[in-house]
Amino acid sequence: MRFKAKFHKNPKAFKDNFSTQSSLYAEHRPKYPDTIFRYLLGECREHKLAWDVGTGNGQAAQKVALHFDRVYATDASSVQIVNAVPQSNINYAVANEQAPALKRHSVDLITVAQALHWFDLDVFYAEAERVLKRYGVVACWSYKLFRINPEVDHEIDRLYTDILGSFWDPERRLVDTGYRTLSFPFRELRCPRFELKASWDFENMLGFLGRAHRFANDPAHIRERFLDPAMAVSDLEFVADKPGRKTFSYFFSRRGGGNMATAIRKETALSTDSILIQSPYVILNRRARRFLRKVKKKAPGLRVQISTNSFGAADHLETYSANFRLRTKVIRGLDFDLFEYKPHPEDLA
Repeated sequence: MRFKAKFHKNPKAFKDNFSTQSSLYAEHRPKYPDTIFRYLLGECREHKLAWDVGTGNGQAAQKVALHFDRVYATDASSVQIVNAVPQSNINYAVANEQAPALKRHSVDLITVAQALHWFDLDVFYAEAERVLKRYGVVACWSYKLFRINPEVDHEIDRLYTDILGSFWDPERRLVDTGYRTLSFPFRELRCPRFELKASWDFENMLGFLGRAHRFANDPAHIRERFLDPAMAVSDLEFVADKPGRKTFSYFFSRRGGGNMATAIRKETALSTDSILIQSPYVILNRRARRFLRKVKKKAPGLRVQISTNSFGAADHLETYSANFRLRTKVIRGLDFDLFEYKPHPEDLA
């Protein structure tokens, strides 16, 4: 087994999430079924050279090596490559999405197992075009959360989404959608459904989920994910009125009283860059729309964003339906950026 390290120009920074836990990564990652590799073997016209990109610890490369004369396995993490299992016909190398050691049109099969979401796709696809033979195959796959039974699955989903959700990298969403939202410039093949089965004890399950848990206790990761991107503000003012129901028009009415009404009108009228409105329910009546239209006319570059659970309504279905048409007036007439999390009446429960 030989080791090489050579990086070429790549505009996308490499996210090294696994080097510090490489041994745990190898121990708790489920094994790919043989049916995948038998299927790929049948799709390839020749079985001389395969390239396993983002090989990690070489899990997929070892299976491919059983059917191909040579396997070139690359990963951007040198620690992962050092911990890869050696095999006589596998040549491991430290590299990103490019493989300068491979000749043009020399590869019969390219495999990317649970790694495509980390790649700079333009760079990888261009390199795949360069090294792949005319009838070569590019195989990219991923797996989502494991399933056990409805009761356990419900708790795992709650842990994955509600508790640890903010600690997953944004790229994880591509895995959750099964890569359906990723571009793929090659002709796609119809392939059978593959199931990845494993027999785990409780420790194995915790090990699989443990990466996000370790990130949740890592001060450096918390700072990088939450504190560094946070918006800096020069002044922060807290205002409040006495309890009681207030309509949105109350805040934009000249007759509207109270601390909140005064503060909102003042800050809105002075805005020149952006306004962010966050509220569980937002109803912009004619008076409020007229006021905001004047503000935007005064500052043409003003960006108004509305983030709400339900736009133009409350939990009452008839009230929602009566105000549903206001959405179009706000989006088109006022050119607002609208983020609504319960956009349809049937979502009201």
